[in-house]
Amino acid sequence: MPYKEKIKKVAANFPGLLDSNRIDLLNLQLIDLQKKGFSKLADNFLSNKNQYTIRPFLFEIYICRWLLSQNKCRNIVYEPDDIAKPPEFVFNINDKSFQIEAKVITQLINETVKKKLVSQINRRISTKTNNVFEIWLSENIEPKDINKIVDWIVDECVSLSVGNKRQCIIEDETLAWIKAIYKSNSGGSVGIEHFLGTADGLAQQIDTTNIKENILSKIKKSNNKFKLRCGEDIYNFVFITCDTSIFLSKETFQEALYGSEAVISYQDKNGEMQFKEILQDNGIWSKETYTNIDIIMFIKPGTDFLDNDFDPLVFPNPYKSEKLRKIPDPFNTMRTHLPPTLLGQSIFGY
Repeated sequence: MPYKEKIKKVAANFPGLLDSNRIDLLNLQLIDLQKKGFSKLADNFLSNKNQYTIRPFLFEIYICRWLLSQNKCRNIVYEPDDIAKPPEFVFNINDKSFQIEAKVITQLINETVKKKLVSQINRRISTKTNNVFEIWLSENIEPKDINKIVDWIVDECVSLSVGNKRQCIIEDETLAWIKAIYKSNSGGSVGIEHFLGTADGLAQQIDTTNIKENILSKIKKSNNKFKLRCGEDIYNFVFITCDTSIFLSKETFQEALYGSEAVISYQDKNGEMQFKEILQDNGIWSKETYTNIDIIMFIKPGTDFLDNDFDPLVFPNPYKSEKLRKIPDPFNTMRTHLPPTLLGQSIFGY
């Protein structure tokens, strides 16, 4: 079944994303996925109408094509129906089971998005209330939740009394709150007046702290999904990449996971001053937490998801080293990216 016309319709909503040559290539890829039993994945992409979810769908297509290219990966299933809150992919290699969660780090809270969201919300509530509001949006909002949060804000505006505040909580995380701050005088403007956020002005580049919080938010959700299916014979992966607007280096990602490096001084037994590199206790995996996740695969910014190249940065959970020594091909030959102070640990047996 050719998808070219449907791809054109999707691409028309996102100028510059797909030129004619790339539309032809993606068409062939979707046809191949459909023939191999992944119609649901193709349909998810073709039904997309949100600029913040189109790249995550392309990311899932990229991962699926790579899995299919690996002869040892068997019984690959996309969003299996028999698992509550399923991961994106499950598959087997020999007698081992694997699960993959796919996550895209986005920087949604910027000046352009702020204006679009406020404009959209104000249009929808202008005839429903006489109040003026302030809202706050988390840096950790995922693309799929944007419309849900906008709908929630619009609904809450109608019944919210001046001085009261309500929170939007999704999967145990507060992603937004809204507060009615005063009632507009007759003829005055109503709606969102104050927009609050983590970064002053909401347009500054994500820093290491925000990156770590964003990564941690996605790890928490994946870790919770994996808790029903984990064990010595089940390997749980999180594949993470970035929105194209974010530059995230290997060093920044490494620091977010394992902690930042520091140099300490001490006196040895001869009374001489010595210096030693250590990892500070400020990384996501500085302590034995989120142990349902075995490996995080970071797909570098700028990766073309329609290409066949697959060169991830592999970050193993340092508390799962014994288990990871038994991991089968193609994963046991992949180079891991540990900070120098952890390089003494043999993760994959070398």
